[in-house]
Amino acid sequence: LAIDSMLKVESLSEDQQKVLRAIDQGDNVFMSGQGGTGKSFLIRHLETRYPNKCVQVCAMTGSAAELLGGTSRTIHSWAGVGAARLPIDTLIHKVKDYKKTMKPWQQINLLIVDEVSMMSKKLFNVLDMIGKTIRDPHKPFGGIQLLFSGDFYQLPPIPDKNDPESGMFCFESDLWDSTFKHVIQLTQMFRQKDPVFMKLLRQVRR
Repeated sequence: LAIDSMLKVESLSEDQQKVLRAIDQGDNVFMSGQGGTGKSFLIRHLETRYPNKCVQVCAMTGSAAELLGGTSRTIHSWAGVGAARLPIDTLIHKVKDYKKTMKPWQQINLLIVDEVSMMSKKLFNVLDMIGKTIRDPHKPFGGIQLLFSGDFYQLPPIPDKNDPESGMFCFESDLWDSTFKHVIQLTQMFRQKDPVFMKLLRQVRR
C-alpha cells in the first residue's frame, strides 16, 4: 500500500498524531494498541516522511516484515546479530569486526521495529549495547531515534532453554524506561465499526 508522504494530520486519530509529533521532534516512542488501530498504517507513512533521513523499518519475523512492505527487514538481519544466541560480547564483536554489518548502525537515523512483543530482554539489551559501542556510549541505542511498535498481549519471545533472558519481554529490561520518552497507546479502531464486535475483540485480547 503506497502512503502519501504528505498525509494530512487531520486524517489521523488523536493518538496517531501524538506519535507523529513525538517522532517529528526526535523523541523515542513505544507505540502500542490492539490490531486495527492503525499502527502499521502509521509505520508505512513514517518510512517515507523524512526524505533526508536514513529510516529503516524492521520486524521480528520475516512474515511480519513482508506485510510491512517497502524495504522492511527482520531486526536480526538488519542488526547483523543472527539468532542472537551467542554471548553479548561475542555478538558485539561479530557486528564491529565487519564493515558490512557496521554500516547500517553508522548510517541509521530512525529505526522502526514492529511486533516487539516478540523481542526478548536479551535482544533488547544486545541491540542497545551494540548501538552504544558503535555510536555514543552515553545514549540509549547509541543515540539512534527509535519507534517500537507492538502489542504485548500478542506473541511473546521464543525462549532458548539455556538463556532465561531470551524468554523475558523486552520491557523487563532495566533500560526500557530510560530508552522511551513516550509510551502511546492507540485506541481508535479503524478496522471494525460494530461496537458489540469491537467489545468482543477487546475481551478476547485481554
